[in-house]
Amino acid sequence: MLTRFAKILTVIIAFASIGLMGAAITITNAGPNWRTEAEKLPDYTFTQDAATKMWSVSHRTDSGTNLVSNVPHPGAIAAAYRHAASQNKEELDLVEPQIEPLQAQIAEIKSFREIDKRGLTSRNEQLKKDFADVAAEVRKIGQGADAVAQAALRTRGIAAARRRDGQRLLLQLEGIETDHFHLKAQRKKLLDTLYQIQGLQIRLRERNTQLKATGVPYDPVSATTSAETSGNAAAGE
Repeated sequence: MLTRFAKILTVIIAFASIGLMGAAITITNAGPNWRTEAEKLPDYTFTQDAATKMWSVSHRTDSGTNLVSNVPHPGAIAAAYRHAASQNKEELDLVEPQIEPLQAQIAEIKSFREIDKRGLTSRNEQLKKDFADVAAEVRKIGQGADAVAQAALRTRGIAAARRRDGQRLLLQLEGIETDHFHLKAQRKKLLDTLYQIQGLQIRLRERNTQLKATGVPYDPVSATTSAETSGNAAAGE
């Protein structure tokens, strides 16, 4: 019984030892990574002494000033952080007095910005209204242009109809002038015929006078019929 208890105790102690060893390894590995921490400080140079394995740190931008020497790696990193914090505090002390005036300027700029924003909003609304008015005016002008175009088309149609009427009247005028020319020619021809008939009547009267003077029997009716027949023949010609 004691032997079995001893064996169980041995096993328990072995597992406990293994667990403690794992915990130690975990704690060691879970600690700070000093190399990574050093890389987060690009303005500082970390140097390790090969003999003592100790570290020193200097500021690169401050003429290479040595901050600390112969300290462990964490001490060198801590010194670099303290120096960086000191510089940040100095810069903050210089900047803090300027913050309050800047805050006043920021507040003033914000008020100006609100005023400008309201002005821009109002201007935008006015421009929208002006654009709508211009668009309405453009539509009105377009409608007027369409009406003018329609009127122009109607006027063109009327002008075309009048040109056709003018051409028809010109043709009628040419026909009338042609008929007038023919009538003038016919009138001239009729006048010539009339003059011939009058001359023939004059000669017949003279002949009648001559016949009466000679004492030859004369039939006035036959003479008149002969004169009319001669006149009709001349008119037919």
